[in-house]
Amino acid sequence: MNRGEAETKPRAAMRGHRRVAIALAATAALGSGAVLVSSLATADAAVAPASATVTYTPPPAVLGGLSNQQTFSAQGTKLADGSCLYAGSLSLTTSQTAVERVTTSVDPGTCQTTILQGTPSPALLATQEATPVGGTAEPQSVGSPATTNSQLRRGVRPRAHAATAYAAAGYLDTWVNDPVPKKVTEIKVNTSFNYNGSCVVNPSGEGLYPYWFTPSGWYETAQNWNQGLNCSNSWSSGYARMENDVFPLCLPYDPIWGGCSTTYNRSTIFGLPNGDLQAYYGTSFGSNPGDGYLAAYQVLVRTL
Repeated sequence: MNRGEAETKPRAAMRGHRRVAIALAATAALGSGAVLVSSLATADAAVAPASATVTYTPPPAVLGGLSNQQTFSAQGTKLADGSCLYAGSLSLTTSQTAVERVTTSVDPGTCQTTILQGTPSPALLATQEATPVGGTAEPQSVGSPATTNSQLRRGVRPRAHAATAYAAAGYLDTWVNDPVPKKVTEIKVNTSFNYNGSCVVNPSGEGLYPYWFTPSGWYETAQNWNQGLNCSNSWSSGYARMENDVFPLCLPYDPIWGGCSTTYNRSTIFGLPNGDLQAYYGTSFGSNPGDGYLAAYQVLVRTL
């Protein structure tokens, strides 16, 4: 779902009613309105950009939990509505366990970004897997699980056309933190498959796992998921869009376009004939000023 004529004024009116309800729920969940606004104002002042470039400081747990750190620049794509799409790819061989990317600066005018990449520790992964209490996590379109053959082995690259099959599995997790920092939206896709060096066979357990932080006003407006298999690869691919009409940093509220938004278009993970994992992500934000305070994360993890 993209911004366009399909989003009409009647829907905007519905958003207005939803906005009041969520604002009341947010006050009840997060404390008194005065305390909430005060804390947000403090966070706002702490991250308010002094120039066109917005800088994000990753939490200490992230900086301390990423080894093999490297920093590089990446160019996003300017969309028709003035927002930016940030897309990229990640990969893991059979001997690698995880790779993570954290956006550390963005120029919304040019869509230029600075990215910190590294290998996340198991402790960091466990922390990032947790979702804030009170949010909504709904597994959708989950494929039927299959029994894994206990004789399948991971980490040994078979010869081409070998008869022996091996097992592999992993997931791509893409999410967004607000300035607190707290995870506010997320989409995860996973895959498990067998491979023999020539082909990919028997995918199982794929699914789409979206999340949004309900107490501060986030809600989902669209999603879809698909999977497939051929000899060249197994894939699991998801799309989701979340919006927020009431969070103070996402105001003023536009009667047509609303407040802040995050679109995951798309998050896709591939399993390859040699057991490698390949993933592609695309994350874009709306053109509301509050969108500039949202930091994007991506991690590709091998689980088998």
